[in-house]
Amino acid sequence: MTQRTVDYGGRAVPVIGAYDVAVVGGGSAGSACAIRCAQLGLSVVVIDRYAMLGGSATNATVCPMMPTHVAHRGVFAQIERELRASGEATRDGTTAMLWFAPERLGMVYERLLTGSGGEVLYDATLVDVLDAPGADSATRPAPRRLRHLVVMTAQGMVCVEAGVMVDASGDAVLARLAGVPTRSGDEAGANQVCSLRFTMGGIDVDAYRDYCLSLGDEFSPLKSGFFFESAMVAGRGFALEPLFRQGVAEGLLSEGDLRYYQAFSVPGKPGVMAFNCPHIPSLVSNTTARGRSAAIVEAHAAIDRLARFLRAKMPGFGSSFLVGVAPMLGVRESWRIDGVYRLTEQDYARQARFDDGLVRGDWFIDVHSQSKGLFHQKGYQPGDYYEIPYRCFIAPRVSNLLVVGRCISTTFLMQASVRIIPTVIDMGDAAGCACTLSVNSGVPPLALSGVEVRRCADAASPLE
Repeated sequence: MTQRTVDYGGRAVPVIGAYDVAVVGGGSAGSACAIRCAQLGLSVVVIDRYAMLGGSATNATVCPMMPTHVAHRGVFAQIERELRASGEATRDGTTAMLWFAPERLGMVYERLLTGSGGEVLYDATLVDVLDAPGADSATRPAPRRLRHLVVMTAQGMVCVEAGVMVDASGDAVLARLAGVPTRSGDEAGANQVCSLRFTMGGIDVDAYRDYCLSLGDEFSPLKSGFFFESAMVAGRGFALEPLFRQGVAEGLLSEGDLRYYQAFSVPGKPGVMAFNCPHIPSLVSNTTARGRSAAIVEAHAAIDRLARFLRAKMPGFGSSFLVGVAPMLGVRESWRIDGVYRLTEQDYARQARFDDGLVRGDWFIDVHSQSKGLFHQKGYQPGDYYEIPYRCFIAPRVSNLLVVGRCISTTFLMQASVRIIPTVIDMGDAAGCACTLSVNSGVPPLALSGVEVRRCADAASPLE
C-alpha cells in the first residue's frame, strides 16, 4: 500500500499518522492534556524533542512541585497517586510541596498516556504547520484551520495529521508558526532569568542541615527527616552568604554565582540534592538560539565553580560529586500568546472569577527579574484563588488551536503566577476536555462556548 504524502515545498513528506488531537510538547501541561484526551476516547499523539515526558519538571529537573492549596482536576490526582505508590515521591509532612524524582515523574506521565491508548513521538522537533487542503496563503480563510504538523525525526521529515492541535511547547512554537501574535518579556523586553539546574550526590544531608541550623538559618522549615531545602540570595540577609563571600574571596566563585542558590532533596535518592541554580542574568532576552546556547555554556562554567566550592567549603559536601546537568535550560518565561482574553495582575489582586474559568491558581507573582532581582507579590491565604478562563487558551487567528502551559495569554507579571507545575497540569487536563468536546461536536475550539467547556470539564474531570 502506497503511503500517503503531503507536499511541502516540493518535497513529498510521508504522513505517519492521523489523530483526533496532536499535542506539541510533552511537558506537564501537554502530558496532562494528552492523558485526558486518551482517557476520554480520543486518538492523540504527543510530539516531544526529548526522550522523556515532563518538560521542565523532568528534563530541566524542576523539582519539587511548588505548594498550592486549591482544588485540582483529576489528572493531577492520578499523577500524585502514581508517584506516591512508586515510593519516589511524597509529601514531606511539613510543607505543601510534592517532592518527586524527575525521571519517575516522566515515567508516570508515559504510563498514564500509553496505558490509556495515547501515543508519544519522541526525539521529534516541530518544523512547520500546514493548513487544511485547499487553503493557501492567498485564499486562506480567517481564522486559519490547521491540518498537518511537519516534524523532523531520525527518519527525516514526516507529517502528523490532526483535527485539533495543542501548543504545549512552552515557547509558543506552534502558535507562532500558525501566525498567532505573541509577546515576550517585560515592558523593556527582558525575560525572567533562566537557570540551568544540576544534581549532586554523596552529600551528607544531615551534616549540611546541622550546619545551616547552627548559623540560625530559618529558610527551611524541614528541621528533621529525609527532606531538606536550602537557599542563599546575595544581599538578602541569608545565613549562608558569609561562606559564599569567602568562596569569592578565595577565587572559587565569581560575584555572579551569589545571585541565587537553592538546593532540594530528591525522593528515593539518599545523599542527592537538586540545585535550582545557577541564574544566568546575562541572558536578558532568551528568544534567540545563539543567546540560549551562549547562556548554557556560561551556566556549565558556573556549575563547575559551584560544585568545586561546595566540595571545598560547605559542611556535608566533602565527598560529594556532580551527578548530572539538566539537558534542558530552565526557562521561566519566554513568549506568551495574545489570546481572546489576557489574564492580568489585576485579576490576581481581585481573585478574579469567570463564567469560563477552568483552572484555579494561588501561587504568588514570583518574578525572577533581570533588573530588580526577585519580585514577589503575596497576599493570598489558603482558600484564596483566581480562575484562568478558557479564553486564555485560544487565539482569534486559528480555529482549531489550543495553547496550554506557561505561554497562555497573560501579562508578564501574571505569567509568573500561572507557570507552576500543578497549575499547568490542570490547564492541560481542562484543555483535554475542550479537545474532546470539539472532536465530538465538530465545533472547532475557537468557536466553543467557554461556559460549555467548563461544564464538560467539571463533569469529566471535576475539581477535587
